[in-house]
Amino acid sequence: MSSDPKEQSRQAFERILVRMLAAGWVRQYAFSQGNVTHLTWTERGGLAAVRLKEWSEALHLLPHDNWPLLLDILAQGLALHPASHADNATKFLAGLVPAGFARQASFNSRDGSTVLWTAAGRTCLGLFRGMVVDLGLSGDEDGLLVLFHIAVSWAPDLDTPLRF
Repeated sequence: MSSDPKEQSRQAFERILVRMLAAGWVRQYAFSQGNVTHLTWTERGGLAAVRLKEWSEALHLLPHDNWPLLLDILAQGLALHPASHADNATKFLAGLVPAGFARQASFNSRDGSTVLWTAAGRTCLGLFRGMVVDLGLSGDEDGLLVLFHIAVSWAPDLDTPLRF
């Protein structure tokens, strides 16, 4: 692996884009000077990207490198373990309630996490789990972070043509 940060970033993004291509989420992508310059979404991938972007914005995932991984852990039906960084887990869980994903969420160093999910939260977890499995990203902290960066930066909007 390269020691150049820009090249490392390009490699990380390309690793996820290759998986998205294989899973039928994108038809093609292009890089220029180390940056993604073009993505052609499929309908399935475009819809997934829009959901990921919405969840990222609702839960404030991207300012925190490991929050996508915390979401993955919960989507697997697991509790956040007490050995996890308590301050980070507490802040992440606190965001579930105002976002409408949970009625109650807490973390303590003895028991770990406890979440009383709303229907929207259970739907999010189920859809997210399917996406993560589809792309082979379970437990892949860096890959999940890149996935959300791609979705937030490149998710289609109403003006984006989708190929079927």
